[in-house]
Amino acid sequence: MNIRLRGKDGEVRLLPIVGILGFLGISTILFLVVLTHSIGRIAGPAWIILGLLIYSWYRRHRKLPITKPLKRDWEKEQLLVYEDAGEHELADEYRENLARKRRLHHEEESASKLPIGAQVLDVPIENHANGENRRKRKGDTQ
Repeated sequence: MNIRLRGKDGEVRLLPIVGILGFLGISTILFLVVLTHSIGRIAGPAWIILGLLIYSWYRRHRKLPITKPLKRDWEKEQLLVYEDAGEHELADEYRENLARKRRLHHEEESASKLPIGAQVLDVPIENHANGENRRKRKGDTQ
């Protein structure tokens, strides 16, 4: 149950309806507890502040930025997951889709944005259009 939104870059993003309804429901309950209970007036905001403090402490303890996400090369990480799981057909299909996306947006393969010391295998993203250069798999009839 998602709403499809197209970004300025042409990428389709999904907005989860269930997540939005859950956020609205929990926010309403928190607001009602704070509004109607004397202890809730203290405990509700204290709970939120405690959560933010624990989050900040955790990020600082791990030497991670508090307000910014980590930079990751999601494409290579996804290919690694597919290859490690033995899903070679999915990895090939993903490579084809990445190549199609790059051709569509006239992008070149960018350098890795992973933090220094991260270990991700260098999995080549090749053009496998029409099955050429595709590795033979068990069960392939060609």
